[in-house]
Amino acid sequence: MLFKLQWLLLVPGHDYFLWLAVLLLPVQGYLLWRRLGLRPLIQSLPFAVAGILLDQLLASVGLFRFPAPYVPAHLALLWLAFSWALPFLPLQRLSLPLLALVSGLLGLAGYGAGFLLDAVEFGIQPALALVVLTLCWLVVLPCRRWLLQLETRSAGQALALGTLLIAPLNGEAANNWVVVGQARFNVMWFTVYDATLEAPSPEFRFPATTPFKLSLQYRRAVRPDQIINATLNQWRQQQLAWVPEWESVLQAAIPPVAAGDTLQLHVDTDGTAALLHNDREAARFDNRDFVTAFAGIWLSERSTDPGFRRQLMGETL
Repeated sequence: MLFKLQWLLLVPGHDYFLWLAVLLLPVQGYLLWRRLGLRPLIQSLPFAVAGILLDQLLASVGLFRFPAPYVPAHLALLWLAFSWALPFLPLQRLSLPLLALVSGLLGLAGYGAGFLLDAVEFGIQPALALVVLTLCWLVVLPCRRWLLQLETRSAGQALALGTLLIAPLNGEAANNWVVVGQARFNVMWFTVYDATLEAPSPEFRFPATTPFKLSLQYRRAVRPDQIINATLNQWRQQQLAWVPEWESVLQAAIPPVAAGDTLQLHVDTDGTAALLHNDREAARFDNRDFVTAFAGIWLSERSTDPGFRRQLMGETL
């Protein structure tokens, strides 16, 4: 809603209401940070810069006519506001062709409306300009997805390289880890996350006497209080004897999760564990009972979703 308001201020209003849109921008950034965390806030900046450069390139070849040689301030600000609005849209669930179609339609609608409101001046025939813009925009959102996936993949490769380098110090060969099982957690028809269990051997049993890694790749944004309440609810349903202090441990450990984020629980041989958010340590747990109870939400025989557990444990359904 803030982006729609900024669009109305900046497109029909040009630079006249730029000051008001500038005042709204920190509010939008704050809401994005509170809802989805710092990562989407930072990830959106290169996309905004790329959008500004795209408009600058199109102006240099004569498609746009700007009053000055550079992209006007109100259009540059609009790109930033647009980039901060995108993380709230369920784009990650769209297939690549559908994402390209949505991207092209967004470009056509945005610039078409701007032309009708006399906010955009073309250097070529308007119909041809809108066709060219639609074709350009077919790749805008797919490129954004590719860049986000590239960042995630690069971070994962860096983590794997680091693990390979320090594994000899722990007496553990990094390439001995295997995927025990994978499962997808859905609420009704919505996918919440994809889970992967890794261990040194496919013959994994829980409670474990060997280290293991449980990774959750989130498909939707989830607040910390939602994760904590779901954890406590699972412990109640499993009739687990847990202590109230564990809730405080969860509150200090669980970060905001955005769509595309990963939470990983790395459990050591001694039963202690580290919680990683996007490959960065968010918390460390030194209480073996807590770690067993936390991992047991997914891996315990008391699990409230036996089918999900069997898939994760690599067992035949």
